Amino acid sequence: MIRRVTQLVLIIFISAQSIAHAQVSDTLATQKKKWHQTNFVKVAGVPIILSGLGLIAANEGAPVNRFKVQRGLSYEFPDFSSTLDDYMRYGPPAAVYALDFLGVKSKNNFKHKTLIFLKANIMGFGLAFPLKGITKVRRPDNSSSASFPSLHTVQAFIGATFMHKELGHHSPWYSVGAYTVAAATGFYRMLNNKHWLSDVMVGAAIGILSTNVAYITHQYKDRKKKKGQVKAFITPAVSTKAYGASVVLLIR
Repeated sequence: MIRRVTQLVLIIFISAQSIAHAQVSDTLATQKKKWHQTNFVKVAGVPIILSGLGLIAANEGAPVNRFKVQRGLSYEFPDFSSTLDDYMRYGPPAAVYALDFLGVKSKNNFKHKTLIFLKANIMGFGLAFPLKGITKVRRPDNSSSASFPSLHTVQAFIGATFMHKELGHHSPWYSVGAYTVAAATGFYRMLNNKHWLSDVMVGAAIGILSTNVAYITHQYKDRKKKKGQVKAFITPAVSTKAYGASVVLLIR
């Protein structure tokens, strides 16, 4: 299972790199950037680290692994039960719209930020649901085989990254608050014995990646079509027996 998940995650991040490169090729041609300033690092750097740590934690032989963590939580909080995680994931995006109404203006107007948020969720769900069906990881409470990754955490980190992008320029505390709520959502999923540590970490990675890609690919205004312009889009293609990618070239 670990090998299969690793292959899937690699396909996802290779696709993200291709999308980021296609969107900023003109800029990179005129301005050389240091490695840590590249759009790939900005878009996929943190998700890659989180996914790597999550995949390591999925291995029973790791010093800190999902089984040890879950046993520790079950021992310390044997009777824990809460539905708060069902609602916390919606907190940051709801706050963005509420604060906008109260006068704390977002970076983007209602139309653009809503489109970006919808695209991020479509991408997040589009990555998480196939992974659940392919990996078939049992939940800690053994209630189903749809544990990996945590969809609650995907949604929570989509919302947190959305708030960070829209309000973080006002104050870093908006970002701190948003990611604290998102992390708490993932932690509650573990306390409720519904997800492993690896599920939560990869779920967070998918949420951040989806939102970053949604922002970097968003068209904020209509642009005139230029002859000779070429764009490349690479999409992961997965099945139970094979992995690959589809490539679409747009030439105009």
